[in-house]
Amino acid sequence: MSLWSRKTLYELVAANGDVVMQRKLLRGIKQRAERLTAPPPHPGPGDGPAMNPARLLRYGAAAAGAGVLGFGAWSALAWARYGHVDPTRHPRDELLDRFLPNPEVDEYHQVEVRASAAVTLAAAKETDLQASPIARAIFWLRAVPALLRGEPFRPQGSRGIVAETLGLGWGVLAEEPDREIVIGAYTQPWHEQVTFHPLPPEQFAGFNQPGYVKIAWTLGAEPLGPNRSRLVTRTRAVATDPQARKRFRRYWAPMSAGIILIRYAGLPLIRKEAERRAARAGEARQHGMGNRRSGVVIQHAVDIRRSRGEVFDYCADLRREPWGFHTGSGPSPRPPSGWGRRCWPR
Repeated sequence: MSLWSRKTLYELVAANGDVVMQRKLLRGIKQRAERLTAPPPHPGPGDGPAMNPARLLRYGAAAAGAGVLGFGAWSALAWARYGHVDPTRHPRDELLDRFLPNPEVDEYHQVEVRASAAVTLAAAKETDLQASPIARAIFWLRAVPALLRGEPFRPQGSRGIVAETLGLGWGVLAEEPDREIVIGAYTQPWHEQVTFHPLPPEQFAGFNQPGYVKIAWTLGAEPLGPNRSRLVTRTRAVATDPQARKRFRRYWAPMSAGIILIRYAGLPLIRKEAERRAARAGEARQHGMGNRRSGVVIQHAVDIRRSRGEVFDYCADLRREPWGFHTGSGPSPRPPSGWGRRCWPR
């Protein structure tokens, strides 16, 4: 009981000389205090406050309005930035520069991965981006016109990024094993039905047929250490004439939000898959080393007064009988396993 309540209690008791009335007063104060300080009962499944439909409607309208404003701000920013590419903003990519050296759009995204560059790039090429719910929803929205025409969504099923892209009509422009792959095509993305056309690598840079946009994108893995790398994906685009540039700019301003969101959703997915593969490979190596420790390695050596070349020639010629126990006129027996493969001349 707090100090002020004690003082009040003493004053009330002193003011009332009747013992019975004092006891009744005390009991009443106790009961009232216990009711006021008792914890509220836990609400049951149906005891919570009823949802106000009007409030829910206001919240939904506010969220939708914020989304529309954010989308509008992004579209305005993408419109203003179109064609203003700073070549020093991102690291240089010599392989990509061979095909699109002066882009009007240059998007760069990267994430660090706890896996080697070779493992990271392999995982990036084979990961299905649509395993991400966000990426799948965006691709599904893009495919709504085709779905309304009765066409199936992803008739080939789940495939890796590179396999699915090549199946849509893109072509490989260049590839550096375990480091980077460049894929490109020319198209008219503002149409309802988008068709991608591949080009031979030697013709891509010089292609300038009016009415199209050339797009090239990369998957790359930069080594940062024995078991660390940086996964990089880059997208560049350039229109072939002013009319195509105007149309593509109108397309890119609103649609770039979804394209970039796919990158942000896909990179963590690839990182998770690459690190899973690296962990599995590490466990396999440890298991193999454990098996090798239990084995026995036997080596033999002998001094020979001959030149190094003569000794190696002699060891490599399996028709000889260096062990010296063959007799008879028949063919020489098969030499022991591994003979002639390892010689140790001094």
